[in-house]
Amino acid sequence: TIYLSPDGDDANPGTREQPKRSFAPAYESLTAGQTLVLLEGDYPANGKIAKNMTIAGTAAEPITVRGEGRARLYSGYVWGGDTSVQVGIFIEGGSRHITFEDLELEGGGFTVGGEHVTIRNCHIHNYSNYGIITWTAKNLTVQDCEIHGSYIEHGIYLSKDTDDVLIRGCTIYDTAVNGIHINSALSERIRVEGCTFYHNSRDWGAAITLMGSTHVQIINNLFFCNLGHIFTITGEGGVDRHIDIVHNTVYNPVGGRTGNVMVVRTPLSAFYVHNNIFYTNYAAYDLGSSSYVTATSDFDYNVYGPLSGSQMLAYGKEGCGLFGAAVQFVDPPAWSDQAGDLHLMRGSPGATGAPYESIADPDAAGTVRIAAGPFGAWAATGGVPGDISGDGLVNAIDLLWLATTFNTSAGQGGYDPAADLNNDGHINAIDLLILAHNWNG
Repeated sequence: TIYLSPDGDDANPGTREQPKRSFAPAYESLTAGQTLVLLEGDYPANGKIAKNMTIAGTAAEPITVRGEGRARLYSGYVWGGDTSVQVGIFIEGGSRHITFEDLELEGGGFTVGGEHVTIRNCHIHNYSNYGIITWTAKNLTVQDCEIHGSYIEHGIYLSKDTDDVLIRGCTIYDTAVNGIHINSALSERIRVEGCTFYHNSRDWGAAITLMGSTHVQIINNLFFCNLGHIFTITGEGGVDRHIDIVHNTVYNPVGGRTGNVMVVRTPLSAFYVHNNIFYTNYAAYDLGSSSYVTATSDFDYNVYGPLSGSQMLAYGKEGCGLFGAAVQFVDPPAWSDQAGDLHLMRGSPGATGAPYESIADPDAAGTVRIAAGPFGAWAATGGVPGDISGDGLVNAIDLLWLATTFNTSAGQGGYDPAADLNNDGHINAIDLLILAHNWNG
């Protein structure tokens, strides 16, 4: 392990007691199995934080770069200055098996090539073009990161031949254009899950833009108070995209900027859009052509607010959709920086009745979904004791729900906290008695 400190000296051996000082030379010297620890403090750089280098670990001996406390790498980027060069940490194409975690990057982000790169629990902000941009990256994981404050472009930009990407648990906000921009017909197998998007598209764009990629899953995300569209679908017309958009909650209230849930400029081939809450202040869809809604596109079980329209009915879609629904959220926000509480209230339209979707198991709150569960990213807990389904009644639906999880405990497969009515970590006869005592169906 090599230690850095703003108070260190590059002539030191790099121990915790005698740390080095400069990030770039220490990072560029890393070999398989090594860890670089940045102790709390500021690490300024003039321009790039670290230049193009091939840093290669192995599956058995990965490389880790992590911070302790608030370890802040500052690139020296001047806000509003030269935006022609993306500054930050460059991960060359031959790099592999590297993890960056618990770091703050200000003024520049990550440019990622190579394979098996993980960026975890990093705060990336006030950068010029991109918080993260990829170039022919493979097996990239971006998890639990906060990305915001782009000067001219996106939060995350997946470009060229970028495959096998997981973006999970991230908060992306205050971008000039797109929150996530997927821009390549060569990119595939991308999953965006459990993320929060707000105040994106300050100048134009969408929370997520797709331009030709295939096998993309957008699941259990929360989109609120964005300044443009939510999804823009464009690029390579006629490509079988295989896009799953499932169990997302979209909330744009009256009084803010308007935008569509989906702007479509290419045939929706092999699209699967199910179990979402689309509560917006504008029409849900802007379809460039009626031919774009193909026979292989499947829209159903989505819930639309009073202003979102019923356009998909004209295309023979949404046979089980809810239109003009007076969706009730626990604590819906105005146009603010905080989400309030966008869980669906029990008894709200859309709070129950969604078919089970294995690709969205568990939900954004960590609850395992079962049949006739909630729409959207999540639904509220509480309400009538014994009302597991959240429909305001304690009846056979709840009894069946409890039966499917009976005799399970927290940590076991099949355990569902919603059916643990006394919250003791076990689903047993006590929960059955609570349900029976409150039976009203």
